Amino acid sequence: MKLLFADMDDTLLSSDKTISKKNLEAVKALVGAGYGFVMCTGRPLYSCRVLADEYSLTGENYYIASYNGGQIVDTADMKELVHEGVSYDVVKTLFAEAPKRGLNVQTYNDDCILVEQDSEYIKWYSTRIRMPYRVVEDVMSALEAEPLKCIVAHLTDHDALVDFQKEVGPKLSKVTENLFSNPVLLEFGSKKAGKGRALENLCEILGVDRADTVAVGDEANDIDMIKKAGVGIAMINGTEDTKRAADVITEKDNNNDAIAQIIERYFL
Repeated sequence: MKLLFADMDDTLLSSDKTISKKNLEAVKALVGAGYGFVMCTGRPLYSCRVLADEYSLTGENYYIASYNGGQIVDTADMKELVHEGVSYDVVKTLFAEAPKRGLNVQTYNDDCILVEQDSEYIKWYSTRIRMPYRVVEDVMSALEAEPLKCIVAHLTDHDALVDFQKEVGPKLSKVTENLFSNPVLLEFGSKKAGKGRALENLCEILGVDRADTVAVGDEANDIDMIKKAGVGIAMINGTEDTKRAADVITEKDNNNDAIAQIIERYFL
């Protein structure tokens, strides 16, 4: 079996956060031909399931690698195959340090985003990924288990996020990795997670050779996945670093059915 690992935002999804008719038909044809399709995304599982259910991208040979690979599920029975979260100590550090710098910080329970302050940012993010948020007095008390990731964010000040990455990231580097999923979102996850690790883990679980994988994405958090795939593809609308890491750059962007073109070339 061959597998297609596809990032969601600005890759599978158009800029309006929908899946085009042509991309959807191509994904279903791919799975119908006996191949596997993996949504591989920084989004939480809740958000992925909303989209997967809406577009009927569930069942045999459909997989979701959410939270940048921190959680992998088989949608045929929603069985969890991988679970790699971040420690409470990481959560404490990020929730203590980010507000000092005027940055937003969030984490997750299974059914909601958790923040300690309401903001225009969290309203935007919640709407963008179609997942509710909850403002709590103390995030540590609200967590039901160690979460799968945290995000430090700012809608307009990317430089402040870069500074945070340089200043705070190294203090957590023994247990976490941090990568931008777009210029607004700096994501902190387990060192045992990551999209590249997700590709390796799912191949091992399913008995698929990495040479039989294709991976496509547009951002920094996609680079390791692109490098580890049999064929690594960068979106033409992706970052320059992502393009340099890829074997192939798409001719079309996320608003013009690039995923369909990839499926037609490498699978059908």
